[in-house]
Amino acid sequence: MLSLNDIINTLTYETPNIIIIKDYDGRFVFGNKVLAELYGTTPENLIGKTDCDFNPNKEQTDFYLKNIQEIMDSNEEQTVYEQSTDADTLEIRHYKSFKKPFEDDKGNKYILVVVNDITDIENDKVILTQKEKMLDIALTIIGEGVWDWNLETNLVKHNQKWLDMFAVDDSKLEHHLDFFASIIHPKDAPFVFDRIQQALKNNQLYHSEHRIVCKDGEIKWVKDRGEIVERNSEGEPIRMIGSVQDITDSIKLHEKEKLLEKQSRLATLGEMIGNIAH
Repeated sequence: MLSLNDIINTLTYETPNIIIIKDYDGRFVFGNKVLAELYGTTPENLIGKTDCDFNPNKEQTDFYLKNIQEIMDSNEEQTVYEQSTDADTLEIRHYKSFKKPFEDDKGNKYILVVVNDITDIENDKVILTQKEKMLDIALTIIGEGVWDWNLETNLVKHNQKWLDMFAVDDSKLEHHLDFFASIIHPKDAPFVFDRIQQALKNNQLYHSEHRIVCKDGEIKWVKDRGEIVERNSEGEPIRMIGSVQDITDSIKLHEKEKLLEKQSRLATLGEMIGNIAH
């Protein structure tokens, strides 16, 4: 039967998180198996040594020591985002570290550090950012503006092309949804927001062709498209990304063609009436 100490030791050594206790000079008083594996050693061999003995990145190790000493001097716990270099692969890993200072009965300062490896999350963020930049560049090349709507905050981000398209200044790279509503042609706004709500409600792609009143007063026709790209734990949409294309010239051409066609029909009708009259 396991004792309470056995259970605590098992949890401490087997947890996927790094657990560390250091003294004021940065020497390890305790380090669990996860840390030891990162540094290519054993928990027993960590004791009495510092990060410098295992991590070749001096900038990182200097930061570790300075940071824990500042926390111990302030005697206030902190959550810190930091990096560490794998001793074997030299891979840079990312961590979220909870650091709590304490003293022993003799007044010696120590710090408990519980570290959560968030490398995969950070890498996913980098990949997503790279993809978004590539998409932004591609849409800019083909003349489309980009919008990124956070449904929880109702804040919308745009690329520069979107701003240029509607003569909007750079202060609106991120703005509240109300600003978007304010530049939709008043006669088109109900239709546009009905399309958006239908897309959110029915998990559909959003698509709309409507007019925008630019900040310089010009009215443009646009093709606006969007898709839900993120949901919360309840499955509710929390992020939608889309693009907008200026189709004013196409609309004008279509209207001109319709006008010419109407004029042609009227002319034909006139000829027919004239022939009948004779």
